[in-house]
Amino acid sequence: MRKPSHLPPGYRKTSSCVYRGYFYLIWRLDDPDDDILLSPQVKDKIREGVYAASSKYDVEIELLAVWKESVHLLCSIPPKYAPFTIVDNLKNSTAEKLRKEIAVVKKYPWADDFFAQTIGYEHLEETKRMIEKGMTVNGNPKTRISKNKRKKRCL
Repeated sequence: MRKPSHLPPGYRKTSSCVYRGYFYLIWRLDDPDDDILLSPQVKDKIREGVYAASSKYDVEIELLAVWKESVHLLCSIPPKYAPFTIVDNLKNSTAEKLRKEIAVVKKYPWADDFFAQTIGYEHLEETKRMIEKGMTVNGNPKTRISKNKRKKRCL
């Protein structure tokens, strides 16, 4: 009889391997001037879609932040999947959910590109804090200057 294996913190196990690693993934709206993500209802639908789709791929979500123009996801992805596969499926599932459940969303809302960065377990908490701090500055929504319209925009 085999003893149950106890994995150290941060490690995950599949049927064929043990791994530890995280990705910081960001995808953005196709039209940043579209205020689609401002509504709490839309943000909730995006969160629901990301959680539902990620469970299909055994993606473990550490942090999910829906900002004004983008979605930020800190997660652990099984080695058999490429980050592109996961992001593509998350974008497609959230777009479908938004089109079905939110009347104002008529077109595919996401841009074609995305950002991916590997994060070691040692830097996981630091990255979480960075994402959380990025959402607010002194408790107020973070702003930046939009390059094309030169006006302040909340993230």
